[in-house]
Amino acid sequence: MYVTSMSNIQKIHFPGQHHNERIFLVIRRHWLMFAKHVFWLLFMAALPILILLLINIFLTDFFVPDDFFTILIVCGVSTYYLFIWVFFFRDFLDFYLDVWILTDERIVSIEQLGLFHRVVSEVNLTKIQDVTSIVRGAFATFFNYGETHIQSAGSEKRFIFRQIPDPNGIARTILTLHDSARQSSDQYHETRPL
Repeated sequence: MYVTSMSNIQKIHFPGQHHNERIFLVIRRHWLMFAKHVFWLLFMAALPILILLLINIFLTDFFVPDDFFTILIVCGVSTYYLFIWVFFFRDFLDFYLDVWILTDERIVSIEQLGLFHRVVSEVNLTKIQDVTSIVRGAFATFFNYGETHIQSAGSEKRFIFRQIPDPNGIARTILTLHDSARQSSDQYHETRPL
């Protein structure tokens, strides 16, 4: 599951976490988004094998063990597989390192854009103005994934959690945390001496 359970959350710490800040949810993209990459990896990995089998069936004398052309084909196929694994690894990092963290104080969005580009942004829970969840299409409805949009009053006007599991439940959790943060903020301002 890509929403981390409460028992595992106690073990998680992230850079910049405040001293008494409690994590409520750690959200990753829905597993189906990565399944597409696995499907393409398997398809692209099987493609050269199928082509070489067809060539071997129809041209029986095509591969000669010490032939320069055969060695060139083996090097080309090896390079092809190397590039497939590199692109798959990049896609895996992009999938795995995109994470959204909901704490009792704020929402932290960490998005990996390629191998060497990461965007980290955050919004205080008291600055949230609106939370919207969107599930588009029959496939997304059946597998229960979609987007959650968070409108804030800060410099980062809109946070978008893309392709996450249970966007409606996450939106409700954000609104509950927002209400708790507002109440504790109001109590703090009422009890603070002037």
